[in-house]
Amino acid sequence: MKKHNDITVDTKIVIAVLLALIGIMSFMFFNILSKGIIAPVDVENYLAEKQSTVMKLTAASTAASTVLSMLPNDWSTPLAEKLMDISTYGLIVMCAIVFEKYLVHVTGWLMFKWVVPISCFFLILNILVVKSKSMRDMILKVMLLGMALFISVPISVVTSRSIDESYQDTINELIADQETVTEEIKQESQAEGNEDWFSGLVDGITDTVTGLVDTSIGSVKKMENLLNRFIEAMAVMLVTSCLIPLLMLVVLYWVVKGLLGIDPVRYVRREKHQE
Repeated sequence: MKKHNDITVDTKIVIAVLLALIGIMSFMFFNILSKGIIAPVDVENYLAEKQSTVMKLTAASTAASTVLSMLPNDWSTPLAEKLMDISTYGLIVMCAIVFEKYLVHVTGWLMFKWVVPISCFFLILNILVVKSKSMRDMILKVMLLGMALFISVPISVVTSRSIDESYQDTINELIADQETVTEEIKQESQAEGNEDWFSGLVDGITDTVTGLVDTSIGSVKKMENLLNRFIEAMAVMLVTSCLIPLLMLVVLYWVVKGLLGIDPVRYVRREKHQE
C-alpha cells in the first residue's frame, strides 16, 4: 500500500471524506450547531432577563426624578437631576446587552456557516494536493480563533450570572421601595400646597458633600437613599455587562498571542510602520 509522510492514501481519503462531511453539516445546520453549543448556558434568556431588569431600573429612576420635580422650590432639583442621570448609564448597559446578543449570533453564523466549511475545504486540499504544514497550521489557528470568539460571550455570561443572581433580590427591593416612596411624595404633594410643605420643614437646609440638598423631610431623605442604591445597582450592571465582557476580550487576546502564536497588536503596529 502506497504511503506519503507515514500516512496511507486510504487514511488520507477517509480523513478528507470526514472533513467534507463536517464542512457540509456545519454549513447546512449552522443555526442548530450554534444554538446547541450555547443552549446549556442559556445566553438568550439571561440577556433578555437582564435587559428587562435594566429597563425597570431606568424607568424607576426616571419616575423618581419626575416626582421629585413636583416638590416646591428647587431644593430637590439636584437630586432629581442625579436620578435622571441613571437613565444615561442604563442606556450604556442596554447597548452592551444588545451588542452581546447580536455578537453571539453573528459569531455563530460566521463560525459554523463559513469558517468551518472553508477551513475543511482547505484542509482537504492540504491533505490531498498541497501538503503544506504552514498552511495546515494557519487553518487550525483560524478555526481556534473563531471558536474562541464564539465562546467568549457564553463564558462572560457564566461569570456575570453569578453576580447578577446574588444581586437580583436587592434590585427587586429597590424597585419596590422606589414605587412606595414615589407614591408617598405624590400624595404629599397633592395634599399640601407649597407654603404648607415649606412650613413643615424642621431643620432647614444643609449642604452635603455631594452638593445635594439634604433636608429633614422624610421623603427627600428616602430619595437620597434610593439614589445611592440606584447608583450601586447600575454599577453592578455596568460591571457585568461591560467590564466582564471586556476582560474576556483581554483573555482572548492573551490566548491568541500565547496559544496560537499570533500577536494582533504587534501585527497592526508593524503594518502601520511599513506604511
